Amino acid sequence: MVADNFGLAMAVSLSYACRNDPRAAQLLPLLAFPLLATGDLCSIYRELKSIHLRNLNKERAEIVAEMWLEAGRIPSAAEVWLLIIIITIVIILIIIELKSLPSS
Repeated sequence: MVADNFGLAMAVSLSYACRNDPRAAQLLPLLAFPLLATGDLCSIYRELKSIHLRNLNKERAEIVAEMWLEAGRIPSAAEVWLLIIIITIVIILIIIELKSLPSS
C-alpha cells in the first residue's frame, strides 16, 4: 500500500515536471516502465518467498502430482515453491504483454 501510494506520487510528480516538454512526456513511460516492472517483479518474488505454507492447495498438489507422474519422484517443498514463483512471474509477464498490445 505504501509502495503503491509512493509510486502514484512519483508518477504525478514526473508527469508534472514533464508537462512543458512533449519529448520528455513521450519518453517518460518508455524509461520508467522497465524500472518499475523490474521493481514490481522483485517485490512479488520477495513476497512469495517470505510465505512458507505447510499444506497443499490445489495448485501445489497439481505441481506435485505432475512431477510425480513425469519424473517418478515427489518434489521437495522448495522445488514446489520455486515452480510457483516461476509460474507467477510468467503469468505476470503475460498479463503485462497483453496490456501493452493495442486494443482493436
